[in-house]
Amino acid sequence: MRRRAAAPTTSRPLLVSDRIEIVDALLDRLPDGAPAPDVAAEPRAARRGWSAASVVLVDPDLLAPLARSRLPRRPGVVLLLPGDERGGDEAGPDSTGPDWAAGLRLGIERALDLDEAAAWLASASTAPRLPSAARLLTVTGACGGCGASSLACALGVSGARRGLRTLLVDLDPLGGGLDIALGLEDSPGPRWPEVVELLTRKSPDSVVRALPGLPLPTGTGSLRLLSAGRAPASQEPLDVASGLGLLVEAVELLVIDLPRHADAEQVPDGGQLLLVVPDQVRACAAAAARVTLLSAAADDIRLVVRDTGGSLAGASISDALALPVAGRCRTQSGLTAEVERGIPPGTRPRSVLAQLSGTLLDGVADRPVAPVR
Repeated sequence: MRRRAAAPTTSRPLLVSDRIEIVDALLDRLPDGAPAPDVAAEPRAARRGWSAASVVLVDPDLLAPLARSRLPRRPGVVLLLPGDERGGDEAGPDSTGPDWAAGLRLGIERALDLDEAAAWLASASTAPRLPSAARLLTVTGACGGCGASSLACALGVSGARRGLRTLLVDLDPLGGGLDIALGLEDSPGPRWPEVVELLTRKSPDSVVRALPGLPLPTGTGSLRLLSAGRAPASQEPLDVASGLGLLVEAVELLVIDLPRHADAEQVPDGGQLLLVVPDQVRACAAAAARVTLLSAAADDIRLVVRDTGGSLAGASISDALALPVAGRCRTQSGLTAEVERGIPPGTRPRSVLAQLSGTLLDGVADRPVAPVR
């Protein structure tokens, strides 16, 4: 059951800090005419003005308690780093640095020192936040080996060919990394473990530009990849809402490869979800279980029926799952060999995956979605 948001009580900035020296230091730096923030010294007090505040500044000492309090995600939340960014004089000798994981769960967009925070309050308090115009496609499979990851790669390639700033996101920490499927395993750039920390101190646009990119002809769009890493430390459940809610602001098309083992909390909110289902009885049964989980988080689920020579027709699968068919996918001969040679799925314009991707992108061409929450 969704919790009802608290009634708005303020439209002023909100500073969440229990340290009077930090509050005073920020107020002393505010320029004339800038609105002074309301101050909340603990999570319960912060909840009363959290949703309605124009912007929010968070003391790093309260990151973890705030993250545990399950406050609703909102834009305009910034981490305040008093003194030296890694624990200067005003941070105290016992400072161990910010809890970056808690910051990402909370939706921290950037980190500012006291001077930067004062200037940001003066400008951001009245500046409207524009919604993202990005289109979102999430791809997942009903069972293993059905080609969902290949379809996600092809959608990314096709989107870039259409001139869109495209981001392909790999959410499977145990999948070996989509960078291999795109031939980018040796390309420099951050993967999921590094991106978590980067997003707390850099703009989404700069983070996206730093990601590995697929070389494309001049005059087309761009394709950047946020791949899961292969180091043991990276094989943890990925914080989808925190990272994607920021990265979606820097692109026009966001394609997500969602693993089969993902739970409802990892399903992005918004856009269209494509469930790849082979034309087999067992795959259809597996898809029914997936739909039960996915429908709790996704409003627009559509099927991509994979033709494998099975006994089920697309219409039968659609009837059994009570979902529309967005497209059919024939087996593409030579696909495995091409990927092994570093040729990404969907690269050949006349290939099965490229043509299917074009059809699927046509279905969302005029449907921009709000930022991922």
